[in-house]
Amino acid sequence: MYGGRDIYCVRHCEREDNDNPYWFYNSRLTKDNPPLSERGTDQAKEVASGLASVHIDYAFSSPCRRTVETASYILAGRLTKLCIEPGLLESESIILGNGVGSCSFESDFEIERFFPGLINNSYSRLFTNVIPGEIGLYGCRPRVQNTIENILRCSPRPCSILIVAHQSSLAAIHEAFCPGEHIMPGQATVTKYTERYPYEGVFDCEYDCDASHLSDQSCLRGKYKFRRTY
Repeated sequence: MYGGRDIYCVRHCEREDNDNPYWFYNSRLTKDNPPLSERGTDQAKEVASGLASVHIDYAFSSPCRRTVETASYILAGRLTKLCIEPGLLESESIILGNGVGSCSFESDFEIERFFPGLINNSYSRLFTNVIPGEIGLYGCRPRVQNTIENILRCSPRPCSILIVAHQSSLAAIHEAFCPGEHIMPGQATVTKYTERYPYEGVFDCEYDCDASHLSDQSCLRGKYKFRRTY
């Protein structure tokens, strides 16, 4: 990181509806906002263990329960607060494909109530929701790239940044940093970008979709590798 910035991008861990499609019948959460499954909780603990030696100066997450919950395990025991940024949500068409009429998530008050002391309430969000008309995996690309630019403005170097988001938004981040390259990160995997100091805003992918920290690499629903270099 000497003089520059390191960015650790984590895809949320396994979601409850991957294991139980009827979970929302007994939940106050909306159908498109599932929490982590039991396995997802175990994965989040393993991600936290894998990143335990990494100092995190700034942390950002989409407002979905599964991303915030994943981030809460990574930030447990740290002083770093979590900035909630809807600009990190996946594409609108992917969300609507879950059978809901609109993209909805918990309010700041509800998130704070469930995760007391975790949220950075002084952070000003760049976006309040997805942008209507976002189609396909990369439909969120313009929004996510604007969000990344804002995150970098909010995170002066040298520093380490944690981002917890979704497959499509993380794919858009990778496209922003590595034009022409495409990845589909598996759940609970970690991708690291390192700023090419002294150049500002120019990043190289040190490794992508790392699953070395996971005891069970089956059914991660996306790309994964084994490259422990934390």
